[in-house]
Amino acid sequence: MTDSPSQKAFPDAGETDERAAALERIFAQQLQVLSQQLQVLQRLRGAVQQPSPPVRVTIPVPEIPARPAVEVSAVPAEPVVPPALPEEVPVTEAQRALWIESRMDEDACRAYNEPMVLRLRGHFHRRAMEAALQAVVDRHAALRSTLAADGSAWRIAPALAAPIDWTDLSHLDSSRLQAAFAGWLDAQAGGRLDLEHGPLFRCGVARLGEQEHCLALTVHHIVVDGHSAGVILRELGHVYEVETAGAPRRLPPPVPFAEQVRRTAAREKALDPASEAYWLAKFADPVPPLDLPADHPRPRVVGYAGARRATVLPPAALEALRALGSSQGATLFVTLLAAWGAMLHRLDGHSEVVVGVPSSDPSATGPIVG
Repeated sequence: MTDSPSQKAFPDAGETDERAAALERIFAQQLQVLSQQLQVLQRLRGAVQQPSPPVRVTIPVPEIPARPAVEVSAVPAEPVVPPALPEEVPVTEAQRALWIESRMDEDACRAYNEPMVLRLRGHFHRRAMEAALQAVVDRHAALRSTLAADGSAWRIAPALAAPIDWTDLSHLDSSRLQAAFAGWLDAQAGGRLDLEHGPLFRCGVARLGEQEHCLALTVHHIVVDGHSAGVILRELGHVYEVETAGAPRRLPPPVPFAEQVRRTAAREKALDPASEAYWLAKFADPVPPLDLPADHPRPRVVGYAGARRATVLPPAALEALRALGSSQGATLFVTLLAAWGAMLHRLDGHSEVVVGVPSSDPSATGPIVG
């Protein structure tokens, strides 16, 4: 309802109260006059002792002003905006394979956790870290995604809160601190990530001392690879730094996760049949398992425990390897891979050895996670 330019649709509350009070005063005065007139008539009737004719008493009633007409105008109602529904995107063949393997058992799912651990020294800004993680999740839809129950499609949520699990270990002595910290890292890196209900990441920060903290960010491999991990860590560091300094964020627009998934799925469908037939023929016969001397007996049940070994090559050996690879038109990585395969062949004796190496989508360039 709206007011017309010349009159109001309804009188104000104050005006209504004043009119009611005025009417009450008028009626009280008229009733008093009527009472006086009746008293006079009774005295006259008693004095004359004659039947009195019917008496008509007229009480002037003030005219009540009419209520102004009510104007009703059609006001358009605000549109009801339904909650944003998750966007659905078909999965790629590689993602489908990971989903199938993760459904085998809990250990298989946890085996694909990708932990990223940062040791932070100096004054720690908690709110800046919370803002940084939320900014990364807001930018990259892969971190807001879950898989359908049958593993056929991604469901991308329009928004997702990114909580951080805060743990204070700084009150422990040195020996107890190391044990508690190792247990905390194992829980952060090894806890299962639910692909159907999400989230597909987990973040925790442990306070180890006044000026020392550790951030552990674990993401399932189905939405993160080496390239994506680098993007996440760079953006996390950038937003944390600018939030601490009160400076504006300067990040390029991210590559949409849905667009990348659709592009990869289309490329998988467009594979050359001849190339596919070649590799199927190559792996038609199973490769015998690697039989290394002094190796442990193979368990009856497949396990997923692993470890990482790091070594540093002497500068002279590194330069010699670079020169050897360059003479054969190979990179240092391919040279080292060939040397590793040759060593396994000498130890095992088989002519074929299967070696797995990490790889990423060659089209995945720029700030993309997924």
